Amino acid sequence: MFGFVLFDLDGTISKSELGITRCVQYALESIGIHESDQAVLRTFIGPPLSTHFQEVYGVDEACAEKLLAKYRERYNTIGIYEAEMYEGIFDLLKTCFEKGIKLGIVSSKPKVYLDQLLKHFGIDAFFCEVFGPALQKKETDTKEAMIATLLTQYPKQCCCMVGDRKFDILGAKENQVTSIAVTYGYGTKAELEAVQPDIMVDSVAELKKVLLGF
Repeated sequence: MFGFVLFDLDGTISKSELGITRCVQYALESIGIHESDQAVLRTFIGPPLSTHFQEVYGVDEACAEKLLAKYRERYNTIGIYEAEMYEGIFDLLKTCFEKGIKLGIVSSKPKVYLDQLLKHFGIDAFFCEVFGPALQKKETDTKEAMIATLLTQYPKQCCCMVGDRKFDILGAKENQVTSIAVTYGYGTKAELEAVQPDIMVDSVAELKKVLLGF
């Protein structure tokens, strides 16, 4: 059994697709792009948004930052609450907490939003560590760097990282901690298989068996 479990948020703990994709659409409308392809919009769940705007739409950094500001304009008041937890996640987190397993969040979502959402879901008390970038993201705010910071306090041998995107798995591998991919989130199975996680699960029930043994 793991002594310290790190979780991604979007696509791992929470179903956040509606809020994120609507906010991306809202931002793009400000520069005249009307994006209706849900497959494209879903790719914005997980990676750093400013970089992803540049990769998907070919905009420069200045434009991407303006899009990020428009995204947050809606997300701050509406989009953040257009999310819900996956069925069974609350009980999983509660049981881990009660059994003395330390829990942490490592997400590309800004920490100010993480704190709001964990409180909104009623799970903030379960987590001893919450890592996310500042609103003005720095180079040290990558998944790899955030996990590395946590490992200065906890031995990597008892640690695992749970996430639904390749960024979560690669961050774990970079720090030599066990990587657990969940396929019920927003990353495709092909994306996850390509980065070779140590463990792959298809449901919250399977994740519970891995983390708790039952």
